[in-house]
Amino acid sequence: MDGASLTAEQLCRKRYYEKNKEKVLNHKKETYKRDKEKILRHKKETYKLNSEKIYAHNLENWRSPKGKMVKMLANRRRHKGFGFKPINNYFENSHFHHMHINESTDIGIFIPESLHRSIYHNGTTKQGIDEINKASLLWLAEQCII
Repeated sequence: MDGASLTAEQLCRKRYYEKNKEKVLNHKKETYKRDKEKILRHKKETYKLNSEKIYAHNLENWRSPKGKMVKMLANRRRHKGFGFKPINNYFENSHFHHMHINESTDIGIFIPESLHRSIYHNGTTKQGIDEINKASLLWLAEQCII
């Protein structure tokens, strides 16, 4: 949110939070500790009442390009510990290839699934990494993205 789209009350709250961030966070922690059971019970009841609506919203979100990217990022972090700094945008039937350049696995390219599977590579053993990196960069150059 930028300052222009905020109401006066929201702007005031934002400034207060920025000045008293530590105090506000400590208050939230204490409140949660004190009312944890009540909060969890309320969440559970709310979910029961709105489970179909929540499921439909999540399903729609997960199927959007942004939702797929967020889910992919979370999975990569959890399973492989690799970073996620894409050079290009996600497209349908693409895989995210980590470039493994200078011992960094953060930077990557979305490439077609068929290309990603065509060259065997393993980031741990570095087997096939040079070949798949060359093929990925060549494909990206052909797409006129660079």
